Amino acid sequence: MDLVSIGEFARLSGLSPRALRLYDEVGLLRPARVDPHSGYRWYAASQVEQARLVVSLRHLGVPLTRIETIMNADPGMAAQQVAAFWAEVEFEHGGRRALAGFLVDALNGRRSDRYHVEVRNTPARQVLCLRRHVTLEEPVVLGRDFIVRRMKEAGVPRLDGVAGAPFVIYHGMVTADSDGPVEWCRPIPDDQADRIAADFPTLRCAPTRRTRRRMCTGPRRRATRRPGW
Repeated sequence: MDLVSIGEFARLSGLSPRALRLYDEVGLLRPARVDPHSGYRWYAASQVEQARLVVSLRHLGVPLTRIETIMNADPGMAAQQVAAFWAEVEFEHGGRRALAGFLVDALNGRRSDRYHVEVRNTPARQVLCLRRHVTLEEPVVLGRDFIVRRMKEAGVPRLDGVAGAPFVIYHGMVTADSDGPVEWCRPIPDDQADRIAADFPTLRCAPTRRTRRRMCTGPRRRATRRPGW
């Protein structure tokens, strides 16, 4: 196995020696060999493509913990995870774009609607609800864990059509500087609600009424599905 020094590997990969040391410490990109006496790191030439993938993912803004998950997945699953991450980025960017347009209009003295409001008929049904105060980085991770992983592992059946679509309610603002209350809601069959609720004692099970609900699709106050759910 051909080994190169950390300096040479940094030149080949586009990562700085400082970044390589960090990625080694967090277990993301381990050197092929570490000198037991000096602690000097040596890398295999075959690791260059892996390192370049890290560079590309960091350029996209992917967090280190998520990069580790992507790199440990098979190529097909890794591709799906990158696509899901970018869909989330575009979702967030769309909200910021709408907010920026509203602020520009307001500062120029023009009146505009901050939120696009749609009114939909919501059928009565039972829902499992998880409510948490979250930071800006947490809604997608916690929501996917609740709506996708936990429901799938427990074999919770889904309702057909729009009535079965999970939804998210922002009860307050969630920004880079402040956490806020968010609630994830997963519709469940009425005739199985008691049994399902008993399997999730820490969650709230509540009925919803048939209503005409306002759907605010402006930035950061949404009752809508997130990408990948």
